[in-house]
Amino acid sequence: MVVSDFELTRRAFKSAFHGAELMDDKDMLHKWSPLTDDGDAFRLMAALNLNLGFDGTEQGVEVAVMAVWDGGPDAVSEVFEGNDAAPAMRRAIVRAAAAMGEAHD
Repeated sequence: MVVSDFELTRRAFKSAFHGAELMDDKDMLHKWSPLTDDGDAFRLMAALNLNLGFDGTEQGVEVAVMAVWDGGPDAVSEVFEGNDAAPAMRRAIVRAAAAMGEAHD
C-alpha cells in the first residue's frame, strides 16, 4: 500500500506527540516537516529513542532505523545512491515513527 508523505508525517506526529493530530497540510509544511528538515527528523528520532544504522548493499547504501527496546516495531530501511544520505535517513526515521504510531492505533 502506497502512503502519502502527509499521511506518513501525520502518523509520525501522532506517535511523537502522544496521539496529537496534525490539523491539515499547512501544519506540516510550515511548522513540522521531518521529511525535509534534518532538525525535525533528528528530534523525532531522539523523542522516540530510535537507532539509526548503515549497511552496504548491491543496490547502494541502506539506512535502517529501529526502536532500541524489545517489542518495538521492525526496522525500517531506505536505500540511497550517491553521496547524500540525508533524504533516505529522514524518510526512514519518519517511516519508523509512523509504524510506531500505527502500532498504538
